[in-house]
Amino acid sequence: MRTSSKFLLLTLLCALLALADLAFGSTDVGLSQLWQLITGKPVDAIEQAILLNIRLPKMLTAILAGVALSVSGLLMQTLFQNPLAGPYILGVSSGATLGVATLLLMGTTFGFATTGQWFIINAAIIGAVSVLLLVLAVSGRVKSNVSLLIIGLMIGNIAGALVNVMQNYSNPDALKIFI
Repeated sequence: MRTSSKFLLLTLLCALLALADLAFGSTDVGLSQLWQLITGKPVDAIEQAILLNIRLPKMLTAILAGVALSVSGLLMQTLFQNPLAGPYILGVSSGATLGVATLLLMGTTFGFATTGQWFIINAAIIGAVSVLLLVLAVSGRVKSNVSLLIIGLMIGNIAGALVNVMQNYSNPDALKIFI
């Protein structure tokens, strides 16, 4: 099968699954109501709200996240010329874990931790961006991709070791929240 045929088949499959995601859920809207909404015909207000306010943003977010992850994986594999290169290769994922661990495990010791959803998300982003900036600062001085790869692995392992130390010295209740 040619590459263009595979691409067309996968695109059609993605479109069909996106339509199925819109039509089916805990409240079945059905394909007929979905078709009426697409064509501009009147639809029940509740079903329209479900489709436009809940399912459509969820579907678009899933598609955009999938595209972003696949492109970033391709860029990572191209940069290191290694088909096995993944998200842990530069330590950014470990940095996100370190940010969340710092908030949840060490924060209770100093009295500033919170388990709110946005606090945890922001802690992960801050940890990941911090490690990414550290790797970028080092990459300006290092010319070899292999050296950058090794430095990224070292930073990721250091972040993982710091998380293990925090788990060892943390409050058991905070550890239950973290794990």
